[in-house]
Amino acid sequence: MLTFTMDLGGFWLQLHIKAATQPMKGKEIVDSLSSWDGTQHVRYDFMIGGMARLTSKGFDGDTAVFEGERMVGGQKSQVKHTMTKKGADTFDSAFEYDGKPALQETCARAKKK
Repeated sequence: MLTFTMDLGGFWLQLHIKAATQPMKGKEIVDSLSSWDGTQHVRYDFMIGGMARLTSKGFDGDTAVFEGERMVGGQKSQVKHTMTKKGADTFDSAFEYDGKPALQETCARAKKK
């Protein structure tokens, strides 16, 4: 489950990711902060056992690509996160590590209560 909020006076986009399946279901597995300096997004992902620093020029049409490096368990790898809008309330998310597909999912906005 992804949760996005604007924090620190609207300067940072805060992202929390909680696992949807066992054995970590409901546990936060990524805490991320992202800012925009007018030319690029800088994103820091803090995860169990590591962290990543990614940058993006923002959306080009319906696609935003974040690229950078991560360090997990003492091992560095290249990361690419591609987000593609699929309408007003849905987007696809795809991660690659060292050029190999790792995780693909579709995310939808939660229904208003």
